[in-house]
Amino acid sequence: MKTIKGLGIFTFFIFVSGCFSPPEFSNIPSIDYESIVFHGGKTAADADTLILAINFRDGDGDIGLDAQETDPPFHSTDYFLENNGDTLSLATSTRYVDLPPVIEVPSGAKGHLVTYRTRKKEINGQRVYENILPPYVDPYRCTNYRYDSIFVSAKDTLIFKPSDIYVDRKMHSNSGNPDLYVLKDTFYFQVNPFAKNIDVQFWILQNNGTFEQFQLPINLSNCLSFPDFFSARIPHLSETSNPVEGTLKYRMTSAGLVPFFGGKTIKLRVRVFDRALHGSNTIETPPFQITK
Repeated sequence: MKTIKGLGIFTFFIFVSGCFSPPEFSNIPSIDYESIVFHGGKTAADADTLILAINFRDGDGDIGLDAQETDPPFHSTDYFLENNGDTLSLATSTRYVDLPPVIEVPSGAKGHLVTYRTRKKEINGQRVYENILPPYVDPYRCTNYRYDSIFVSAKDTLIFKPSDIYVDRKMHSNSGNPDLYVLKDTFYFQVNPFAKNIDVQFWILQNNGTFEQFQLPINLSNCLSFPDFFSARIPHLSETSNPVEGTLKYRMTSAGLVPFFGGKTIKLRVRVFDRALHGSNTIETPPFQITK
């Protein structure tokens, strides 16, 4: 077991280095562990840094997302429609160049937007949604329900009832698209796992010898939760569709490394995704410690 010394702003910086030659690789990305290095801040005001290096290979070079790539399937959040006792996920997209991202409603989809009140709705005298939606209590009140403004095209007004959901205002588009309605309510949501393309999990050794995944505490006072806080976006590694290989250095700079992990034995589990949503193999680092 390796001991890493140091202190701990969860910020992410990504560095890529590598040699891009034309061998035959699968179009499903493959990764393997290279190293894990800790650099402590020189003063108490400096954040510490954990640098993970992994080797990667991909047959068609489609690893990487730009910050502007926020349309499906890389959008951040899924909202939902009631769907006869089930739910139908809805993404958002930037179809309007002069307005915020709008809810995308599939052709022929029916039902109303799911809110925290949907759990109490009845079909044939039965509260069927209670069985498929998490209760509106902590911690789900933060992790699955969000008081938010969402934007719905005027052509999709059938997905909400003004008597049920507060219509804040109407926005006019200058780009020839239909107007938008701005809705405010406590909506049911899920984080889209493909909004980020490197998934990093911290696992902590328990007294019984097993490792348990670390979850950042939820701030119930303002419902800030970070289920995938250590995950991020790898930028584009190649501008072509040729095979690529190299070493990815993923720099996690944080003031919380020692407060959360100091004196504990931890390991990381890592996986990457390409733009075709192919997931790589999952790798683990050797167990290590972060100490002052």
